[in-house]
Amino acid sequence: MTRWLLLIPATVLAFVTMATAQSHPPEIWSKDEYPNPQKKPSECGRNNKISYICDPNKLLEPKEAAALDKLIDDIRNHTTCPCSAYACRHKRQGFIVAIALAEGMQRPDDTDDDDELKLLNDAGSFASHLRGNSWKFGNCMESVVIFYSLRDNVVFTSTGQTAMIHLTNKHIVQISENTRRYFGKGRPLYKGLEKMLKEYRSVFKNSYGYRQANPSQHEHLPATPGASRSGASRLIAGSAILMATKFVMRLL
Repeated sequence: MTRWLLLIPATVLAFVTMATAQSHPPEIWSKDEYPNPQKKPSECGRNNKISYICDPNKLLEPKEAAALDKLIDDIRNHTTCPCSAYACRHKRQGFIVAIALAEGMQRPDDTDDDDELKLLNDAGSFASHLRGNSWKFGNCMESVVIFYSLRDNVVFTSTGQTAMIHLTNKHIVQISENTRRYFGKGRPLYKGLEKMLKEYRSVFKNSYGYRQANPSQHEHLPATPGASRSGASRLIAGSAILMATKFVMRLL
């Protein structure tokens, strides 16, 4: 009887294992395991495109993520360098805005899902960890991270110390108010992120004017369970609790 022995190189096995893992990313992310879109774009759902957007659970369509990438590049390339004069001689780009999207975020086992203060703290911890520890984009704390968790219905903006001089808590509160109707299950996430980026860009270019949300008369958003017909949602400001650099939005 002839016996055949099949040898599979370790590198091929590793590739198959990695490909399988990437095709089934976790739905609940811890802040320590969440990938970096500049270093591991394939794990961020970007098809190996180096980016400032991480979307491992693919909450956005590829063309939507690509359009947001262009907006982020525009902010980075067409705003003034906010660092020191010495640093700006070597760095001509301006502010860096990054986006982190997740199906859900990992929270402590004893967390009360109805405790909004804990939700605020957990979302803030996640966003700030990415901005200040695992991602560390920029040279002088001029970066901003917008974090969104779908299952938790929370949007949180974390700003570096240099960025917060320009993008203040008041700006973030107003802009979140203007965009909140786009966030929530079944709602057009892309439109919310697009509008948020455009308004942040206006702030960084010193052309932002405070204004109330004014949805288009022709804009029809899908209904969200528990929300009013106007798409109103509940806002929680975190400035008094977690510093004036952060804001969280909890949607009904």
